[in-house]
Amino acid sequence: MTDLIKVFFTLDAGDWHGFVTESLWARPIAGTPDTLLLELQNTPFYARNVSYLDVVRAVEADGVSAYAGTVRESGHSTYRLIGEAGLALDSWWTKLDQLGCTRESGRTGHRLIYAVDIPPKADIHAAYAVLEAGEHAGAWVFEEGHVGHPAAKKTAG
Repeated sequence: MTDLIKVFFTLDAGDWHGFVTESLWARPIAGTPDTLLLELQNTPFYARNVSYLDVVRAVEADGVSAYAGTVRESGHSTYRLIGEAGLALDSWWTKLDQLGCTRESGRTGHRLIYAVDIPPKADIHAAYAVLEAGEHAGAWVFEEGHVGHPAAKKTAG
């Protein structure tokens, strides 16, 4: 099995989080020492326009692999939730879990942040309805990182 490497994404430091980069784990699948094709192995907390299992191109820059574009989308979608730890957040999360969504968790200040993966087989419209309802109930605020579901793209376009 190939070892995972970090691929670095440039972020907008003026965005709410204030970070300038985010690194994601990725599995090399092809390429040369200067340009790699990588499959993302986790869900981004801050990077936009990519999702879990997307295939991306990375170039070597200053000793790190820097994101240089998406080659193939996986069909996964990415959302971020920010909320206070507790029963409200947990009970609303259960609804997303039942739809097949997964999460990675972290902290931003004293609040929890979830990087949410909505897999291709999950009903993106049902998941989005839960995201909105949870926000209206005060369990979290959410933002869209990337919509990779083909059905959702056709609806939006």
